[in-house]
Amino acid sequence: MLVGIVLISFSPILVKYSQATALAAGFYRNLFGLLFLLPMVVFKKERWYHGIWTVIWPSLAGALFFIDLWSWHTAIGYIGPGLSTLLGNFQVFFVTLFSILILKERPTLLFLLSVPLALFGVYLIAQDKNGANDYKLAGIMLCLLAAFCYAFFLMINRKAQSMPNRVAAEVNLLYLTACSGLLFAAALGASGESFHLKTSRAFWSLLAYGFFPHFIGWIIITQCLPLVKASVAGITLLLQPVLTFGWEVLLFEKQFEATQLLGGGIVILAVYLATVKTKKNGDSKKGVT
Repeated sequence: MLVGIVLISFSPILVKYSQATALAAGFYRNLFGLLFLLPMVVFKKERWYHGIWTVIWPSLAGALFFIDLWSWHTAIGYIGPGLSTLLGNFQVFFVTLFSILILKERPTLLFLLSVPLALFGVYLIAQDKNGANDYKLAGIMLCLLAAFCYAFFLMINRKAQSMPNRVAAEVNLLYLTACSGLLFAAALGASGESFHLKTSRAFWSLLAYGFFPHFIGWIIITQCLPLVKASVAGITLLLQPVLTFGWEVLLFEKQFEATQLLGGGIVILAVYLATVKTKKNGDSKKGVT
């Protein structure tokens, strides 16, 4: 589990290091991820089709994944890998709100306390003495959009994997990766950007992005989640934004103000409090990009 978390914590670092645009980074993550997934599915001789919904659900999830990745990649350019990854974990609030409003679940006291706590943390993160508040606000809004889309992505993906006649998880991931990749290709073509990666640095960074976080990291985490307690999984997954913060400071010599670091810590605490209820039902609602 820890190995998987470490691998996915490098996702935004690799995006920033590649210096690729948001659309190019998303396209090549999906393309390279697909190239690694396809041989695995073929080798395991998995069944590709169990009815039309086994294609529709992952395709819808792929469309949401496209919006999520584009928003998140763009936000990385505005506020950096650490803050964007931290705010991306806000998907847990949208998932829980959905369960309250649609599924009529009763919110816990800790969840109700976590919402204003999280908002206060975001307020502290948004403070910038260098006059970059416009870009910081845009980055925060894009992260919240990414979190919203990722929440629905998780719910749809869970629906796809809970059907009686479902395809294997690897096939489901292959479908949504293909759909997301096609949308990125269309958006990249419509934008007028070139598909050509101008530097070897961009190529190798995005190749690593598609292989380690998207392919290896998520396969490890998916296989480990049922084997550990939900409480342990929830706390462990919180290491992802913390590690990303650390990599950004070490690799890019990123300087954070004390109030922003305090805000980041408050958001992590709020996200944890919002997911404490999952200990009761044995299923973690937490997720990462």
